[in-house]
Amino acid sequence: EYNFYNALNPINPSGYEADGYIELKQAGKARLALTRMEDELQTVKAAVGDKAEFKKAYTTRLAFWWSLMARVAELEGHDQDAMGFYEHALLSRLEAQETPETGIHDEVADGARRLWTKLGGSNEGWQLWYGRQADVLSTQATLTWEDANQPLPAFEIADLKGKTWNLASLKGKTTFLNFWASW
Repeated sequence: EYNFYNALNPINPSGYEADGYIELKQAGKARLALTRMEDELQTVKAAVGDKAEFKKAYTTRLAFWWSLMARVAELEGHDQDAMGFYEHALLSRLEAQETPETGIHDEVADGARRLWTKLGGSNEGWQLWYGRQADVLSTQATLTWEDANQPLPAFEIADLKGKTWNLASLKGKTTFLNFWASW
């Protein structure tokens, strides 16, 4: 386990370095960082073995590498290569059962979709190829509600209109309390 995680550690920094070079439009330097990242991935792949946790961590990093490869290919004007790399990134991510966090921009899917359209792909084709698989994965989320085992403590709070609410005034009503801070 130590060997696996020790081999996994340098992968993300190499990817972030490549990402920085892509942002700076320096494809050659990005490719060098991606070559190093590929070597690191090969070391990790050898340590994966049969552990599902290890395979998922490796496949997630592999999806990151493929997405960076796609962006470099686009930067170099090799759109068809980039589409193939995006395909590998998305399929690797689906294999790892990784979905983007809700509310976070999905750069990989958006980049692939944009390029798909640029290359003449249809909306129906995209939905058949990727959309359905992504929808299935997103519905597999295992969100569950747990009943509270302790009573809610007494409280009193004012809403945005100045009305005061307390535990007794909400009894028997379905209530969602959303506490947030602005610091």
